[in-house]
Formats: sequence, C-alpha cells, structure tokens
Amino acid sequence: NPNGTTPTDDDKKGFVLDKKVDGDTENKTTTEFEFKLTVTKDLASKQTDKFKYKVVDKNGTAGNEKEGEYGATGNIIKLKAGKRVVLSNVLLGSKVEVEETAKNGYTPTVTGKITTDKGSFVLTDEGGNAVTFTNKKDTAVGFILNNLPFIVLVAFAGFGILFFVKNKKDKDEEEQRA
Repeated sequence: NPNGTTPTDDDKKGFVLDKKVDGDTENKTTTEFEFKLTVTKDLASKQTDKFKYKVVDKNGTAGNEKEGEYGATGNIIKLKAGKRVVLSNVLLGSKVEVEETAKNGYTPTVTGKITTDKGSFVLTDEGGNAVTFTNKKDTAVGFILNNLPFIVLVAFAGFGILFFVKNKKDKDEEEQRA
C-alpha cells in the first residue's frame, strides 16, 4: 500500500508516475494533467491478469485500487500537482510507456529511468521504476509569441487604413485647389 508524500523503494518495485508543477502557485492545486499509460507485458508471459494501481494524493493518502489492461492504450490517468500513480501487481519485464497530453501554458520535462522522451522503459526487479513529469508554467512571453502573427496582421491593417485615409484626404485637398 503506497502512502506518504514521497515514493518509497517499495513503490518503485512496481512503477511510480509522479507529477510536479513549478512556477504556478495559484493553479498548483487545481490544474489537472492527463496521461496515457500503456503497459505491455513480456511476450513470453502467459498471464492475462490486469495490473493494478492507486492514485496517491499530495498528502500521501492512497485512493481506491483501480485496474488497467495490458497492451491497452486507453489507460487514461488524470493527476494534479503533488499526486502520483503507483502500479502494483504488474509483471516484471513489462514495458511501460507514459505520455502526457500537452497542456497550453506549461512546458513539460521528464526525469527518471527512461529510454525515450515520452517516459518509457522496461520494469526490472531492481526497483527504481519511477518517472517524474514536471511542468513549468510558461511566462507571458509565450502568449505574445503565440499571437504574434495576429498582432502583425492587425498592425498591417491599421497601416493600410491610415494610408487610405491620408491618400483620400490629399486627393480631396487637391480637387479643392483646382
């Protein structure tokens, strides 16, 4: 049974997915991040059991045990900052792939015993089967850069209108002089 605010060595004998958020004090407890968890068992394994997991909140309290299916890509888990998922009853030699759904306004980084940038690896009996996804809140510069093409279009439209008005005014003045 997982408990406590940090993953233990016993937790890491199965698998631990830990979620952290940096630089977002006001939304740290409310922003939810979605993960797609795929666990593929070793091809030599004849077991058809499902793996089990629990979500542990930031206070270290484990929720109800849930089941996931080996090979299924539909194992969707939602976590807030400070929460973690602990897999138990998962077969050694299984390949675990974790992919976080992109969240606007956050830049993710993955740390742990991983073989790809999505957080995949093969479970071993040595423990240490843990991945931490840390998201950093983007600064306002990202907002400006994301909207820069629209800002440029508005600026060009403004200059076009000014150019049209100035030319019309000059033409009207020229007609009045003639």
